[in-house]
Amino acid sequence: MPQASALAKAFALPPEGTEAAARLASIRQALRTADWIAGKPADELSQPAEITEVWPALPAATQRCFAARSERLANAAVGGLDLCGAQPIGAAAAEKLRQELRDGLAHIEGLFSAR
Repeated sequence: MPQASALAKAFALPPEGTEAAARLASIRQALRTADWIAGKPADELSQPAEITEVWPALPAATQRCFAARSERLANAAVGGLDLCGAQPIGAAAAEKLRQELRDGLAHIEGLFSAR
């Protein structure tokens, strides 16, 4: 039941922390979807510290940075997945989407996992 525990922690966060946790989960899901579209097995995503555990201790500047970067990545994920659903895409395009999401996710997770 680790998922239930993460959900309980998310509800104990302030609204911006809850939004950050939801955005991070949606980006991780978008990456798994991009893996599927590319016809490749979903890589096991490293999950350093859960954001619900570290959010309250993050400096306000780091919280704002995470929010801005994760919003940009989530928007890119939506755009990329919409494009994939609207028309068939080549293997190179699917791989580029996967890599962009993977790199972006590693970058924003680095904001809170290196604490």
